[in-house]
Amino acid sequence: MDNRQSNLFQIWFQAIRFPSLTAGLIPVMLGGAFAVIDRAFQSVPFLLALLGSMLLQAGTHLLNDYYDDLSGADRGEFVTGNAIQRGLLTPKQVYMAGLICFLLALLPGLYLVTKVGSGVLWFGLAGFILGYCYSGGPFPLAYRGFGEPAVFLAMGPLLVLATYFVQVGTIRWSVLLGSIPAGLLAAAILHTNNLRDREQDPSVGKITLANLLTENNAKLTLAGLLAAAYAIQAILVLFGVIPLLALLPLLTLPIAVRVIRRAWTSQTPLEINLVLGLTVLLQLLFGMAYALGLFASVLFM
Repeated sequence: MDNRQSNLFQIWFQAIRFPSLTAGLIPVMLGGAFAVIDRAFQSVPFLLALLGSMLLQAGTHLLNDYYDDLSGADRGEFVTGNAIQRGLLTPKQVYMAGLICFLLALLPGLYLVTKVGSGVLWFGLAGFILGYCYSGGPFPLAYRGFGEPAVFLAMGPLLVLATYFVQVGTIRWSVLLGSIPAGLLAAAILHTNNLRDREQDPSVGKITLANLLTENNAKLTLAGLLAAAYAIQAILVLFGVIPLLALLPLLTLPIAVRVIRRAWTSQTPLEINLVLGLTVLLQLLFGMAYALGLFASVLFM
C-alpha cells in the first residue's frame, strides 16, 4: 500500500470514527450472549448482524458529520472526527459515503430475510429510520432534543433484539428487559458529548437535553443514566430475569462513580471531553462484563 492509499484509508478510518463503533459492538455481543443462554447461537447470523450494525453506525456517523457541517454545529474546539471540517473530504463525499454504508447494510439484511423471515425487515427498517433521522430529514432527532432516546433505542433494545432474533427467530421479554442497561449507557455517552457542547449547540439551533437543562441538572441527568443502568441490572437479576452472573458489570461501578465525580467538577469543555472518553470506556467494559457473565452462566446452568 503506497502513501496515497495509506492516507486515504486513514482519512476514511477517522471519518467513520472506527474506534467508536464499539458502542454498536456491545449490544450485538449481548444479543449473541442471550442466544447462547438459549442454546441457539449461530455464528453466521451473528456475524452478519454485527456487519450490518457496523455499517448502519458508520453511515449514521457520516451523515451526522454532513448535517453538523451544514448547520455549523461542528465548528467548535472538538471536531477531530469530522473530515469535512478538517478539509480532508468534501461534504458530498461524506454524504454519499453515508448513503453507501446504508445501502451496503441491506446486503446482510436481505440474506438474513431469506434465512430467518420477513421479521428481519422490521428491525432493519427501524435501524435505517433511526440512523437517517438522527441528523437528517425534516425532524432531525439529534437537533430536537431526542438524541438520547434515539441512541437508547438503537444501541439497546433494537440491536440486542435484532441480533437475538436473527439467531433464534423469535424475541423474549427477558432479552428486551436485559437490553435496557446497554441502551442507558449508550445514551450516557451521547449526553456527555452534548454536555460538553451545551454552550455552543444553541448558537446553531441544536436543541439537546444538555442545553435544555441547567448545567447542574444536566450533570445530574448523566448520574441518573448511569445509576439507572446499574440499578436495573441488579433488579433484573433479583427477579430472575437474567442470570446471577450478569451482576459481573457491578465490578465497573468504581469507573461509573469516577465519571460522575469528574463530570460534576468539570468546568470547561476540555475537562468534559476527558469525561466523555471515560464514559466510552465504561460502556465498553460494562458491556463486555455483561456479555461475559451471560456466557459464563451457561457453564453453571
